[in-house]
Formats: sequence, structure tokens, C-alpha cells
Amino acid sequence: MTMLNNFDEYLSYLELLGASEYNHISGPMINHLTGTYNILSSWGAPLLTCKAGLFHAIYGPQGLPSPLISLEKRSDIKNFIGHDVEELVYFYCACDKGFVLPQFKTTSEIIFKDRFTGEEKKFDKNLMTSFCELTVANEIDVARGKDVEVYSDEILAMLKSMRIYINKNAQRELDSIFKKLPM
Repeated sequence: MTMLNNFDEYLSYLELLGASEYNHISGPMINHLTGTYNILSSWGAPLLTCKAGLFHAIYGPQGLPSPLISLEKRSDIKNFIGHDVEELVYFYCACDKGFVLPQFKTTSEIIFKDRFTGEEKKFDKNLMTSFCELTVANEIDVARGKDVEVYSDEILAMLKSMRIYINKNAQRELDSIFKKLPM
């Protein structure tokens, strides 16, 4: 389990940004952010990835109306959580998921598209594991936040295609989810 020394300080900051009042798919955003962090931590993901999990949606999840904080405040976030963590958070938030995620099933060279700028570039291999672990933890937390843990066929296919990029503990959790599902 990866431990974050100043977890309470980060939660207070997220509260200040309005994460307790911001409605996410399955309740307050703060619950989803801490749930994602807890999943990543339980997998023993690197501290950078766990910390990014706690902030992964602050620039606005794709499909929801507004961010917790605007992109103009990126330097404030960098100062608070650190440059590398903020870069991963931005990368995750900026991902045009409709463009990028289907590529995991079909190609080994993935093109990243920034939904904020429209820029396209080769997916940074150094970010692959962190990005995939964040994505998988996010989807697991969203599914667990429902009355019944439910995954669409599209989400299941994406999770399977990302399996090779995530750590062994995360792979075991995915395998356990796949075993519970009717085939």
C-alpha cells in the first residue's frame, strides 16, 4: 500500500476547490477522487500515480460540464502537488478519450490527442503505465459507486486492452472482475 504523507492537506485543498459539492457520476467528486487514490494505493502504484489519482479530474472530466479549477491555474496546482504529478494530471484530463482509448485495442503505436488544444502526438511511453493504471482505477471506482458493480462491454474491452500496461496487482484485480462477470 502506497502512503501519502500529507493526505489530509490534499483533501482540504480539494474541499477548498469544491470537490465535496461537485457532483460526479456516482456522488461527490471528493469520494471519487479518494476512491481512485485508494485503488491505486492498494495496488502499490508509484506515489506519483497515487497522488495523480487523487487529483485526476480537477481540470474537468470529459463529459462533465465544468472543471474544479481552470487551466489558467495550472501553475498553482504545480506548486501545490508538484510538477511531475501535475503533468500527469493534465495529461489524464486532457486526453481525448474517444480518440485515444479505442487505439489501445487496435495498435501498438498510440496517438495522443489533447482535447483542450487539439494537438496530436505520439503517446509518451513513459506515461503509459501511469495513464493506464489511472484509467483502470477510475473505471473501477465509477463501477463500484453504483448500486451494482456494472461495466459496459466497451469499458470491459478497454480494460482488457490496457491489462498489459498495468502492474501485477492491478492485473489481478482486473482478472477477479472478469471472473465475476457472466461470459
